[in-house]
Amino acid sequence: HGRWKHQPDAGGKIPHGRQHFTLVSIAGTLARRGVCPEAIEACLQVVNARQCERPGPPENIKQIARSSSLWMARREGLG
Repeated sequence: HGRWKHQPDAGGKIPHGRQHFTLVSIAGTLARRGVCPEAIEACLQVVNARQCERPGPPENIKQIARSSSLWMARREGLG
């Protein structure tokens, strides 16, 4: 417990090559806790900019956040 498969390294950086899966994991965690898509996107944009070794394009991050709301709708049988 307490360790996720996809997370930043000990220094808080997300290595290139793991950033997509780490950001998707963070988005899923937030969505499961009921965080709205706008807040998920805001969080992911900051993590992307400050913690990713090579930040991805903001539009890619926006897409992950949009997708997270669809995952929860499907999980709850709403989509």
